[in-house]
Formats: sequence, C-alpha cells, structure tokens
Amino acid sequence: MRRLVIAIVVLGGLGVGGDVGARSWAEGQIENRARAELPPAASVSAHIRAFPFVPALLLAGKVSETAGHFRNVRAGGLTFSDVDVELHGVRINRGKLLHERAVELVDVDEGTVTVDIVVAQLGKAVGLGVVAANGQLKVTVAGVSATANLSVHDNALVVDVAGVVKRIPIPQTRLVPCATSASVLAGRVRLSCTIHDVPPGLLGAANRRLGQ
Repeated sequence: MRRLVIAIVVLGGLGVGGDVGARSWAEGQIENRARAELPPAASVSAHIRAFPFVPALLLAGKVSETAGHFRNVRAGGLTFSDVDVELHGVRINRGKLLHERAVELVDVDEGTVTVDIVVAQLGKAVGLGVVAANGQLKVTVAGVSATANLSVHDNALVVDVAGVVKRIPIPQTRLVPCATSASVLAGRVRLSCTIHDVPPGLLGAANRRLGQ
C-alpha cells in the first residue's frame, strides 16, 4: 500500500503532459507487438481511451477501452482490408506495474473483432462476379445476377445464391480469432465476433518493461 501511495503522489506530479506521454508509450508498445504479427505491408495503429491514464492503472488496475486498427492483413488466401479490435474493461496486473515496471494485460470484460473484405477478394475466392451495394451482395452466375444470402458457419463465410453454395474459409489468426456474423457494406463484406479474451496477437503487446 505504501508503494502505491508513493507512486500515486509521484505520478500525480506528471501533469497532463506526462499522463498523455505514458499513454502514448503504451499505445506504441501495442503497435510494435502487433507489427511483429503482421507482414511489412500491413499498417497498424492503436489507441487507449482513458483519461487520466496512469491513475486509472494504479488505482483500479483497469482502463476503459483499448482499440487497434490494422490494414491490409494477410490471412491464408485472403487479405483483410481492415481489421478492428476493440477491448472494453481492460484489466492490468497492478502488482507487476508497481514492482516490476511492467504492464501486463490480464483480462477484458468484452471485446469485438471486425474484419472487412473487399468484393474483389470475395469474387476471386468464389470464382464469380460480385457486387456489394445497398446492403445486398449481388453475384453473377451464368450471366444472371442474383442476390446472395450470407451467413457464417464454422468460421467460414457461406455465400448462397439460389441454392448454389460457396464456402470461403476465414482463417483464424492471432489477431482475428473468430468470425460469427456477416453484413454487407458498400464495396465490402464485414465479419465480426464478440470476444472475452485478449487476442494472442495483442496479449504480449504490453508485457514489456516500461522504458524499453
């Protein structure tokens, strides 16, 4: 307890600039860890939504939200144009923070993973012409355009056009551990799922000593 009180007093003198700097450092660690999971062509950004940041860690061992955005993520035969990971109620190992100056992610209340796949990728995967607009996926079969029904089963996107079914496996990765629902947006299909654990590709991001 004495160590905690001293830490709060010292960090309280950092002011807004110091708090923002600490948060930026933590975001950088998340980005660095995610880059280690991705090919060079992928882009990475991370954000921690908590202010003040340091007192929240010391007093509650928790921040309200951590989010990561990744572009051009290769997974098997697909390329995800965008991947978004949002974690809510992120708990930190306060003991390691105080005694080892290390930030270790422990658990989350809930999170979501969202993946966008552009229609060009889908068309290539199913071998058919595909157009996404107005919330519908149009697929051309034998010169005839028809609306496809989309669903997700066993981590595969199922495209059903008048009984003609195509399955597109969605590879599970350390950043995208699941896919359970699908929706159609302009020019792309969005897959998403709810998670209750930190994705392995982000888990080690904050497990580095402060200052490294």
